[in-house]
Amino acid sequence: MRRTMTIKVIGVFVAAVILFWIDMPILRKQKSIRDIVMFLLLLTAAIVLGLVKVLKLYSSTPLYMISWLFKPLSDLIQMLQ
Repeated sequence: MRRTMTIKVIGVFVAAVILFWIDMPILRKQKSIRDIVMFLLLLTAAIVLGLVKVLKLYSSTPLYMISWLFKPLSDLIQMLQ
């Protein structure tokens, strides 16, 4: 079991390296610092979320967070009806 988890962790990093290797030269040619920073932030978030999923650190569904986030908007719409 530990070996398969190690392979999955390596797989997450390999996928991230491939994405970095494909997209970074294109972003460097465009010379847009904002695009490079945003790409790196999103890639880092994807790596972290991939590792969390592979290592099974978070078992709850993300729908709870989405529901919590949009609850005030839902309440406002219900008040307007």
